[in-house]
This record gives sequence, C-alpha cells and structure tokens, in this order.
Amino acid sequence: MPIYQALLWLNGGFLLLIAALTGYVELSGLSVKALFLHPESYPHITIGALTHLFQMLCAVPPIVCLFTYSLLRSQPFSESSSETRFILASALFTGGFLLNEIYRIHIHLSASGIGKPTVILVYAVVLALYLVSCRQQILQTPYLILLLGVGILAVGIGIDSLHIPNQGLTDFLEGIPKVLSQANIALYFWIVCQQAISRFAGGKFS
Repeated sequence: MPIYQALLWLNGGFLLLIAALTGYVELSGLSVKALFLHPESYPHITIGALTHLFQMLCAVPPIVCLFTYSLLRSQPFSESSSETRFILASALFTGGFLLNEIYRIHIHLSASGIGKPTVILVYAVVLALYLVSCRQQILQTPYLILLLGVGILAVGIGIDSLHIPNQGLTDFLEGIPKVLSQANIALYFWIVCQQAISRFAGGKFS
C-alpha cells in the first residue's frame, strides 16, 4: 500500500472512530469532554505502578505480532503462510486481552448481570480455541515459556477466586502472578516474532 494511501486510511479511520464515539456519548447524555479525561493522578508515583507495568507488558505481544505480520504477509514463499496466520491470530488474541485490561470489559459485563465465572469461562474457551487452532505452530516454538506464563496467570485467577477477606492482600497476591505471567508471555512472543523476522530476512536476502 502506498505511503500516502496508508496515511489517508489511518487518519480517516481515526476520525470516523472519534465521530462514532462522540455521537454515542452525546446519545448517552454524557459530556464529550469525558472522552479525553486523563487517568487519575495519584499522590505518589508508586501507586498503581505494577498495574501500569502489567498493562505495558500486555501491549508488547500485539504490537510485535502486528509488526511481524506486516512483514510476513509480503513474504513470497507459500510455506510461511501458516506462520503468518499464527502471528495474526496471536496479535488478535493478545490485542483483545490488552483491550480488556485497559477498558476493564469483564467488569462492565459483570455489572450488566453477567457473572464473573461466566466471563472467565468465555475467556478460557477463547484461549482454548486459540491454542488448539494454532497448536502445530506453537509446538515449533519455545512453547514452555507460553505455558509457564499461562500457568502463572491461572494461579493469579485462582487466588482471586478464593475471596480472601483482606482485599489488599488479595490484590497483592493476585497482582504478582499477573505481572510475572505477562512478562513471560511478552518474552515468548518477542522470541517467536524475532525468529520469524530472522527467517524472513534470510529468505529475503539469501
């Protein structure tokens, strides 16, 4: 795609998104300025530091996967098509996880009457579908890192389900596995994409 055509699509797409959100907010009876509210400022920089770190780690996989996909899809070799689809599926899956963590979609679903166990079950099914559909490609990667990350995340979810009376302790015990989990998952996709790009460069310039 020519650079200026991509520029037109990018800016046009964002303008349409802003217009749609503005219209929705107006119809909801809210102020448009709510769309541009800054995150809450805390009195000390350490407050929420690990939450912010977790969200930044969540952003790594979809970004590197999308970048890698943009390179692989121009690969002329047909044998790379399965890897390209795997990278795209990974970008979409991890991107959805990132959106959930930023916009707290599961909390809004719970508030609308959909119980947390149901939400967790839906996410588990989506994860299972991703793992099953991409299993052949995953088995060709250092997948133990991915399994470690998912396993640690399951520990964090399990701690949250214990309903410990001390909410502060629950948040702390749940938060540590979440950060460690996402660090491992980010490392996994970083390695996968780095290897894919190396093969792409080798085929491109060999």
